[in-house]
Amino acid sequence: MERDMETGHREIERDMETGHREIERDMEERVPYRMLLEAAIQGKNMEALLGLLQDDPAILDRVMRECSGKDNPLHVGAQHGNEEFVREILNKKWELTRELNSEGESPLHLASARGHVEVVKEILSKDADACLTRKLNSEGQSPLHLASARGHVEVVKEIWSKDADACFIRDRDGMIPLHLAAINGRVKVLEELVKAEKITAFVLTKSGEPILHLCANNNKFEALKKLMELIKDERGFVNLRDRDDNTILHLLAATDKLEMDSIKPTPNISSLVHTFTKVFRLRASGITPLMENQEDQDRRFSSKAHPFSNPCC
Repeated sequence: MERDMETGHREIERDMETGHREIERDMEERVPYRMLLEAAIQGKNMEALLGLLQDDPAILDRVMRECSGKDNPLHVGAQHGNEEFVREILNKKWELTRELNSEGESPLHLASARGHVEVVKEILSKDADACLTRKLNSEGQSPLHLASARGHVEVVKEIWSKDADACFIRDRDGMIPLHLAAINGRVKVLEELVKAEKITAFVLTKSGEPILHLCANNNKFEALKKLMELIKDERGFVNLRDRDDNTILHLLAATDKLEMDSIKPTPNISSLVHTFTKVFRLRASGITPLMENQEDQDRRFSSKAHPFSNPCC
């Protein structure tokens, strides 16, 4: 029995020693990884980072294995806009650009959403493949969707210059980047995307809504005005219809009770701009055209009812 107890104690001691060694090894491996994350967040101590990558060339391979489905150091560096860190990591392991985190986002998604154009340039200089620029995250948006919605013009320019077809990719809701720029009132982005691919202005949403309708329904008059200036009436742009067969004029008439007879059947751009300016000015003051017309009638009636009234009295 004593021999069995001694054997048991030796096995326990051996297991403890093995456990201690594994913990020590794990701690040793975590130190370099922690250094990577600190460099990614702070963008400092780049000499130490270069030394780490040189002393342990396999560290980025381990990162790819252990961070699968999570934020890796390149995600973190891209999110914080640390251009120099991103450049060094990409020089050693450009494949990290394809890794997705738990939100289905690549480093390009994170940099695009935050407007870090220099990081975007670094990533696309190493990997401008369509799989990267057109990849949708778990929210159903590509890097170009994110940049367009948030108004990051320089990022938008950088992405479409590498992959113009990214302008046609639809998100989960069936919208292309131009649609998101319109409903968020990103006028500069609209200009950039139309310059890249003018035909996208004629693309309807998945639900069949033209872009001018999107602007009107979201009270983005400046975006609507800019689109009309850029496209004018090429290919019947202002006469595009939604699924209910309504043009933009029908839509405004329905929502604001405009008198359609007062608008020419084939209005020019200047007359449309004048009409829309009036409508949106009234909307901003909480007055509809119908209310304004009623006020005009009341004033005229009051004037007729008191023809000899003295306005000075």
